[in-house]
Amino acid sequence: MLVVISDKSSGKSPRDIRAAVVPLETAGVRVIAVSVGTEVNPAKEKAVSTDGQVIKTDNEKNPTNVGKEIIDKIAKGKSE
Repeated sequence: MLVVISDKSSGKSPRDIRAAVVPLETAGVRVIAVSVGTEVNPAKEKAVSTDGQVIKTDNEKNPTNVGKEIIDKIAKGKSE
């Protein structure tokens, strides 16, 4: 399991990001994307995540709630 937390967009394309994630997934690593704020490119974040879903938050949201969303996503992945 790898949780990638991002607060800004990288200079990479979604295709480049996906190409970097595929070997991890092939090795059995599930990748979860968490975006913080509004400067994150949604297409790039979706490319990071194994399931194409992104946990979105901002600096105002209670970190406990974000942590619970991450744990719930991890638990869901174990049951699939």
